[in-house]
Amino acid sequence: MSNHEHPSLAHKVLHWLRQGYPAGVPRNDTFALFYVLERELNEADLDELAQLLIEQGSENGLHPKPVTREKIAKLISHVHNQPPEAADIERIQQKLKGEGFPTQD
Repeated sequence: MSNHEHPSLAHKVLHWLRQGYPAGVPRNDTFALFYVLERELNEADLDELAQLLIEQGSENGLHPKPVTREKIAKLISHVHNQPPEAADIERIQQKLKGEGFPTQD
């Protein structure tokens, strides 16, 4: 079976992100978005999502420049050291819910 018949959770998340951010993820949403995703997905799903973004390079539709594992690691490290504001987290959760992403409350 192909991923088109039964897409993985990472593929679904990437689709939800593209629907929620058709013009790409604004810089001011990036930290809160990764904060929410890190809490919603398990490590394997996060790793697969990161790999999908890296493989798609600048064609990922979410960021104008290619995403690297180093950039993702730096972003996650920043999120752990300085969590985003509660209002930003809520805004991201509502945006994802609006696209059908099953976020935890």
